[in-house]
Amino acid sequence: MARVFKKITKKRDPQTGVIHRINSKKWYIEYTNEYGKKVREAVATDKSLAQKILSRRLQEIELKKLGEYDSLEEHRNIFLIEHLEDYRDYQISDNVTQKHAHQVHDRAKKIIEGCGFKYCRELDELPVQKFIHQMQEDGLSPQTCNHYLRAVKQFSAWMMKKGRVSVDKLKELKAKNTKMDRRHDRRALSSEECKLLCHAARNGKPIENIPGKEREIIYLLSQMTGLRRNEISSLTMISFNFDENQSTVLISANHSKNRKEAIIPLNDEVADQLQIWMKAQIIQQRNQPIFNLKTTSGNLRDTAKMMKHDLKVARKIWIKKAATKQEKIDREASDFLKYKNEAGLYADFHSNRHTFITKLCQANIHPKTAQELARHSTLAITMGTYTHIEEQQKREAVEKISYQGSLKKQSHKVSVLGPQGVQNGVKPESVAVSSCPQNSKEEATKSEDDEEKHPSPNPRQCKEIDTKWPAYSPNGTLMPEVKNEVHPAGFEPATFGSVDRCSIQLSYGCLTLNFLWVQKIYYSRESLRLYHLSNCDWWCLLW
Repeated sequence: MARVFKKITKKRDPQTGVIHRINSKKWYIEYTNEYGKKVREAVATDKSLAQKILSRRLQEIELKKLGEYDSLEEHRNIFLIEHLEDYRDYQISDNVTQKHAHQVHDRAKKIIEGCGFKYCRELDELPVQKFIHQMQEDGLSPQTCNHYLRAVKQFSAWMMKKGRVSVDKLKELKAKNTKMDRRHDRRALSSEECKLLCHAARNGKPIENIPGKEREIIYLLSQMTGLRRNEISSLTMISFNFDENQSTVLISANHSKNRKEAIIPLNDEVADQLQIWMKAQIIQQRNQPIFNLKTTSGNLRDTAKMMKHDLKVARKIWIKKAATKQEKIDREASDFLKYKNEAGLYADFHSNRHTFITKLCQANIHPKTAQELARHSTLAITMGTYTHIEEQQKREAVEKISYQGSLKKQSHKVSVLGPQGVQNGVKPESVAVSSCPQNSKEEATKSEDDEEKHPSPNPRQCKEIDTKWPAYSPNGTLMPEVKNEVHPAGFEPATFGSVDRCSIQLSYGCLTLNFLWVQKIYYSRESLRLYHLSNCDWWCLLW
């Protein structure tokens, strides 16, 4: 039974002790929803307005029972910021870190408020695109602009997925090209740079309240395992397992970026240095973090500041050790141990992770293994973003190859294809191809039989194929025959496919023309060429 009423509360007077009945300021409505459950809600201070709201609620219930109610209607009049808060709470409940959920919320909120959106129906592509462009004009990098755009697009997609809007209006928005204006690309450190960096940190003064020896262990652990800053800050005594066969470090799912537990193997050298350093530390509890990478408020320390300082110290020491004056000048002009090199690439703390993955690829580790150790979702991230190729490696790779396509005046082995082409596991036969001899009087006096067996090549041709040509049919007839196909060196490479050949000989008066017709399936993109093989005796079409 639906009704409109005021809620009555009882209140005792502290002086007289008399109990007073007090009506609520707002009118309440009570009704039974489509599931048979009683619903009571405060709606308005005006009774007539409360009755209208109750009438609308009852109408909606009847439409829902008939299956004709528009489920989007209840979301159209809710402020967009309230939807955004629901999205933040949804992310937190969906095993997303609070830091990431609040970051996405703040970025999307900045765009929504900047564009002046209040309701779902106002969300549109063009104002968002203009606002993102204005952010870039104000000095933000394309990469940062893409972070803001990605946040509001994820929110819009969630709205459609949960049935709050009928269409995702921001779906077609494209991210900006980050390669046009990169602000903070990283590079991988060389082995010599890693060694000098750790040495400088070991003998350096405390930075960010972290002693030099501890910084050395942190750098070494990051360079040899690829652990991130937050993951290293969470390590405790329990995280390490120094087994005789294989030492490992455990990353819990709570601190891993992909929210998955990971066991990373440790190099023997790293394991030994870790054990020596950990024995010298005073650790009261086994679950206490062993590295001081977090402040008392729980924020991560500025590890980029640490790297910048230690790289600067290491570079000064390296330049000072130059043997000659010219060597010192060369070292000062180089990018070795620079925090930011001439190409604009940075060597911050996350560069240690780039270094680890790059070293795996330099050691010819299988890409899939490198991806598993890096704990990336796709191989493209491992090989495209975190793997860096040095100029010396490019030069060595080019020197390993040679140009094999040049024609030389010596015998070459040419593959002879059978009727089915080259087959797996079958070694094709070969015939010799020699240099083309010049026409002479002796060639002109060859017998007709020899001419048929070995046709004389044209002087303009540079190669002679030393093999038998297909047999010809009687004059004016067409006789299909399956013959071996020959590809001279320098022409088209051997390809798969069947080869069918037919030859035809036509006689017209004293002029005899022989034609060879070749049909081949699945050829490469080569045009037909006409080769004159004899003195107007016959022509041959070759593919």
